[in-house]
This record gives sequence, structure tokens and C-alpha cells, in this order.
Amino acid sequence: MLAATLGVVAGGQARHVEAQAAADLAALAAATAWRSGVADPCGTAARVVARNHARLVSCTLGTGGVARVSTARDTALGALVAGARAGPASARDAPRRPARRRSPTAEPGRSARSARSARPTQSARRSGSSRST
Repeated sequence: MLAATLGVVAGGQARHVEAQAAADLAALAAATAWRSGVADPCGTAARVVARNHARLVSCTLGTGGVARVSTARDTALGALVAGARAGPASARDAPRRPARRRSPTAEPGRSARSARSARPTQSARRSGSSRST
């Protein structure tokens, strides 16, 4: 009984991996076809999915050359669905967070705030002493 259950689970995992591979390849094919000027990029995706023994569930072309593809692989327990997105890096959905700026006075291993607090204050510069941290 346990062996049969493990066999079904392993078979389902293998089918899901196949559906995901088909989705990944189809999304790449559709995005490449679209950027190359092919009239029907989703038709290209459908051919790639069929060659990978899966079924194309959806194919959408977004702005900036992004293709989104969903595929399914039928099993004895039902369909396993996978999705993928492909396109140029310049067409990412969410903007990237800007890099943190380092203060030009900060020393390696010290934050800009601790570097500022280590600088002598205006009044300390006049008197010739410095503030300790």
C-alpha cells in the first residue's frame, strides 16, 4: 500500500516537473518570437508545449515583451498546472529598490551615522578639542 502511494506521488511530481519545464520553454519561446516579430507568438508557445507532451492552458503577451504561459499535464488524479513568465530584464513587474548610498566619510564597517558622530562638532573645532563617542 505504501509503495503504491509513493509511486503515485512520485509520478505526480514527475508530471508536475514536466508541466513546469513545458511552461518555462513555452514562455521563453513566446517572448523570443514576439520580440523577433513573429505574427503568432502564442502559436509558437503552443507548438513547444505540444512537443513537451503538455497542454497549453493560457498564453498572454504583456507590455515590454513579457509572455506569461500556463500549461497542464494530465494525470490519473487530475491535471497538474504550471506557469511561467519570460521577457527582457528591463520589463520587470516591480521596480527594484535603489542601492543604498554610502556616505563618502563612512569608513568600511562603520555606518554613516557613526562616522558623523565621530566628527568634531563646530564648537569643538574652534576650541581645539573633539567630542568622544
